[in-house]
Amino acid sequence: MSAARVWTVLALVACAAVARADGPASPAPGRTLARADLASLVEALGYDARPGEEGAVSFVVERDGWRVEVNLALTTEGSKLLVFAPLRTWTSIDGVPDRVLRGLLEATTSFAPSRFYVSQTKPGGSAVVGLLRSVDNRAVRAKHVREQVDAVVAHARATEELWNPDRWTGAPPTAPNPPR
Repeated sequence: MSAARVWTVLALVACAAVARADGPASPAPGRTLARADLASLVEALGYDARPGEEGAVSFVVERDGWRVEVNLALTTEGSKLLVFAPLRTWTSIDGVPDRVLRGLLEATTSFAPSRFYVSQTKPGGSAVVGLLRSVDNRAVRAKHVREQVDAVVAHARATEELWNPDRWTGAPPTAPNPPR
């Protein structure tokens, strides 16, 4: 074996040893996430992952006495990573003041890509108000996901007077949305 080949083999062995010592990345730079990756990603961020609805992974973020349930999910085709927090269940959307709904829309334009959503399962039924961010599911890094989670939690705290009926006057009664 020539000296050049020996050095090439030694260099490859050294690179392999360094790669093994670093351990697996979660997720690797440039990686597209699969649904099966979500729980390990949440755990890599330091949270306890729980199965959520429709393939989502749920976890609780606690900051300064605040508890916010956050969920990670992928869109049906897998091209977007969704970071969302259901903030409150309103008994009915019918009694929500116009100024609150207008405020939700205005707040959404000020801190995009976060946006409020209101989801009502049936007419006249209860509705969930929450915050959602969607990001491209490519080149995903744990650091970037943490930034998205932190932004959702910060926006939830900064806008509580909009989505929390306890902060309104003459508000319809609501059921709290405790973390599961």
